[in-house]
Amino acid sequence: MLSRRVTFMLLITATVLCAACAQGTQAVPPAPVKDLVAKMPTQTPSETRDVCAGIVAHGEAGIVELCGRLVPPGTGFDTQTRYAVEGVVTHVSRPGAESERKMVARALISALNKAPDKEVQAFLIEETGRIGGKETIAPLSRYLQDSRLCDPAVAAMVSIGGPAASKALKAALPSAQGRNRVAVTQALETLRAKEAPAKTPPRPAESQSQSRARGDLVSAPERNLCQAAPASDSAGVQSPPEGFVALFNGKDLTGWKGLLAGPLDNPIRRSRASTETLATAQVEADKDMKAHWQAENGILVFDGKGRSICTGRDYGDFEMLVDWRIPPGGDSGIYLRGSPQVQIWDPANPAAAVGSGGLYNNKKNPSKPLKCADKPVGEWNTFRVKMVGDRVTVHLNGELVTDNVVLENYWDYSRPMFPIGQIELQNHGAPLYFRNIFIREIPRKGEWRPLFNGRDLAGWTGDTRGYVPENGNLVCRPGGNVYTEQEFADFRLSFEFKLTPGANNGLGIRAPLTGDAAYVGMEIQILDDSADQYRNLKPYQYHGSIYGVVPAKRGFQKPVGEWNTEEVIAKGKHITVMLNGTAIVDADIDKALTPATMDQHPGLKREKGHIGFLGHDSVVWFRNIRIMEKPE
Repeated sequence: MLSRRVTFMLLITATVLCAACAQGTQAVPPAPVKDLVAKMPTQTPSETRDVCAGIVAHGEAGIVELCGRLVPPGTGFDTQTRYAVEGVVTHVSRPGAESERKMVARALISALNKAPDKEVQAFLIEETGRIGGKETIAPLSRYLQDSRLCDPAVAAMVSIGGPAASKALKAALPSAQGRNRVAVTQALETLRAKEAPAKTPPRPAESQSQSRARGDLVSAPERNLCQAAPASDSAGVQSPPEGFVALFNGKDLTGWKGLLAGPLDNPIRRSRASTETLATAQVEADKDMKAHWQAENGILVFDGKGRSICTGRDYGDFEMLVDWRIPPGGDSGIYLRGSPQVQIWDPANPAAAVGSGGLYNNKKNPSKPLKCADKPVGEWNTFRVKMVGDRVTVHLNGELVTDNVVLENYWDYSRPMFPIGQIELQNHGAPLYFRNIFIREIPRKGEWRPLFNGRDLAGWTGDTRGYVPENGNLVCRPGGNVYTEQEFADFRLSFEFKLTPGANNGLGIRAPLTGDAAYVGMEIQILDDSADQYRNLKPYQYHGSIYGVVPAKRGFQKPVGEWNTEEVIAKGKHITVMLNGTAIVDADIDKALTPATMDQHPGLKREKGHIGFLGHDSVVWFRNIRIMEKPE
């Protein structure tokens, strides 16, 4: 009996102790959302993860509460909230967090539907696009007819992708107007390209009479000699030589666009056209390009129909390498800065017996090559084309065929050659093959060149929908980060900017394309220093500062709404920031560093990288964005 009683008492005691232990080890409730937001931005990735995990622990209601703290640009301080929202979205994008991702996506949609301001809605749509699934397509599609929200909604749906996104965009197209119609059409083309098979099935063989009747310059049997890019050709695909970058990645048409139909194939006519006219024409041109140009076994293949293909950005002085191959009777060329042309054709044709590599359209200066250096038709040829100023030098298969000859302006012979322009691969109705297309830009010493052409985002990558060309300005509407495609080491950068009340942006330099540029590269702060919400920032967080590293002098900004002029000079480890003619930063990074700073900002060690504007969902205007490489 005693032993049973003892056993019973022990069981009761153990039960009580276990209950007490369980109560003592219950999870500590997360800090209030407002307290967690107040910690943003943090100084380390681990701190950011902890803050974001704490917010996520509040569940859907906590995320809605967080988003409810967003305010329209210029009406209050919500920079910390935006950091928190972006951090939460990144946090739930990690592997194994699918349930959290869906919860946050639902909360974002709920907050989006309640948001009273379109700029706040645009921000929430963009964040939804980062983590949304097919369940968010229907809610997002409600905004496709909105003049302000169509662009972010379209971008989000393209990011999410899938049949549901395509179906929603198709449904919206008939009633879409103006810029919205352009955006929806471009999105559908992008989704079709993503969903299209890598290889199109071969067309049935044609008779020679059928081919001639259609107006082709080569017969069907001749066409079939070179119709596909054999897998064996891929053995000749190479990596860019040192100092060069690839214009064609060997996998798809990234970085290329279709040539606009006439008369907009003329650069002079294009310069006079409106942004909307060019955008509409580009949709049609890109559709034509995707129908007739494709990447196959590392080769850029043209099927003999349609128009020419162009680089997505403009170039000034450069050296270009390209392999090309044509069928019997083939005719092509390379337009430099949008003007014809370095000639490509079949020397077996009596009219082309002089060979390829001449400047065919010249009238006053030499138009013919020095010698015929072409390989037999069907074999690969290699051009090395160098253009500096208006003079062109061409080597064909290692032989000099054009020696420092002036390229005349075909579009208006009375005018000098355009200082910059796109590179075009021309066709005359025969199949064409290009590979190993590499370029090395040649800095013009002591000469400025534009980074933004005032028309479109050619040459830029990242959030190219959040930044809009308007009347020659680049407007953050608001957006995230947008970077130059090219990397820069030492440079002198000049630009003008105009702030809205409370605006916050940044200039990334020597930055990679991923990660927080303030830490993995360098960020020069762009900020409305006069805004009341920023009165308690740390010295190195104000305008012009190398964020987190070197504080800038204050008091040299013009009033909000006026244009400011800024120059950033990067020479090795020495960084100078000039604001409206005054040096507000003049620092040697090595002397400014401490071990702790370097731990937090490893990007300070980088010797080159991309230049970018780092948006924090504020409206900011930029213009006259120019760069001089290797300054004195």
